[in-house]
Amino acid sequence: MRNGEDRNLQETYYCDFSNSMVQNLSKTILESKNHHVLSLFEFVRDNYPLSADAVKVKASETAEKGYGACWNKALLLIALLRNSLIPSRMAKIPLKREFLEPLIGDDVQFLNNPFYHCFVQILIGDKWLFADPSLDSKSYDVLYRPLLNGEWNITWDGRTDHILHKDKILGPAEIIGDIDNSFNSGLGNNLTPESLIPLMNRKYWEKTGWDKEMKNK
Repeated sequence: MRNGEDRNLQETYYCDFSNSMVQNLSKTILESKNHHVLSLFEFVRDNYPLSADAVKVKASETAEKGYGACWNKALLLIALLRNSLIPSRMAKIPLKREFLEPLIGDDVQFLNNPFYHCFVQILIGDKWLFADPSLDSKSYDVLYRPLLNGEWNITWDGRTDHILHKDKILGPAEIIGDIDNSFNSGLGNNLTPESLIPLMNRKYWEKTGWDKEMKNK
């Protein structure tokens, strides 16, 4: 590690962008798109349903599974960006745990409060901009859009900060300097038992209409 920018381009154990899954995914996305950063962001946002998953999951594993929690999707986007030599890093922000209520209902009572939500910061020009790929368009349209009055949405313009769940923020965003160490320590959240993850996801995917598509993945 030579300087701050190098760190934000670095491959790590979890951010394994040299893996063939990430390499092939990057090539597939960029062959048919024009705007480099936005095309990567939108692909991760909309092709990977927001789902339950463990924290200790490599970017390549998320690419292969086809779904992920906020930390998994943020990590995959970072891997794709760094593979394209675009400096990027992970951020987390404390939110009222109720931000997940549209997705998981009464199960929010089992989450820590605040709950740390993860997203991405990308260096574009000379500015670090926040971008949050966690909430896919299906989940947003079905579960969140009906509850909002224009407070936020999932569209990012690539020029300004993009932060979801603004109505539930409990503190400032924190930049995660060491992804591997943070993932190994659980990002400050109580972790869902892995045995429950498949059951939770079946329920989420039925709610959002992802169930049929996920059967084919």
